[in-house]
Formats: sequence, C-alpha cells, structure tokens
Amino acid sequence: MPSGYLIPVCTNDGVYDGIVSVPVYGTLSRNAGRMPVTVFDDLRVSRAIKVSERLNLLGSVDFLNFVNKFDVEAVNSFFAQAGQPTAAFDPRQVQLGLKLSW
Repeated sequence: MPSGYLIPVCTNDGVYDGIVSVPVYGTLSRNAGRMPVTVFDDLRVSRAIKVSERLNLLGSVDFLNFVNKFDVEAVNSFFAQAGQPTAAFDPRQVQLGLKLSW
C-alpha cells in the first residue's frame, strides 16, 4: 500500500456498489484532539501494629481525588459540542482498610 493512502472508514454507503460516497480526507494535524490534563491526586495513610510475635495488623485510609478536582475522562468529538466534557472521573472518595497477617 503506498504511503499516504487514505483508507475509508466505511465502505457501506447503503447503495452497495463498492464506491464510497464520502471519502475520508482532512487536514487535521496529529494530536489535535488532545484531552485536558488529568491529575490523580490520591493519598494513603497507613499504620502497622504488631499484635503478637506472629500476628500483625495493618490499618489504612485511602483518599482518592482528595482535592476533589474535576478531571475530564472524555470529551465530545462532534461538530457543535466539540471539546465539551461528556464524562468525568469519580469525585472524592474515602476508603478504609484493615489487613491481618500471620
């Protein structure tokens, strides 16, 4: 296949004659559809406690997105609303954990 050859996205135009009605051409530069910066600001606080010689207890608290920043997961790629956020990552969450090891 020659370099620069454009492959149509869909050859099924409903007429089934093998001729693509709308070829895929364009001048959009590479990485033009980049997403906003995403920052994962998670924090974990843990404490190990020795219960006995063979028994250990590890307690932890996880803060996920602890500054509660709105991080965009997906944006609209269609004409009128291009670039508008359509999905976001989870808001602030707190997770508690205990781990017993022997």
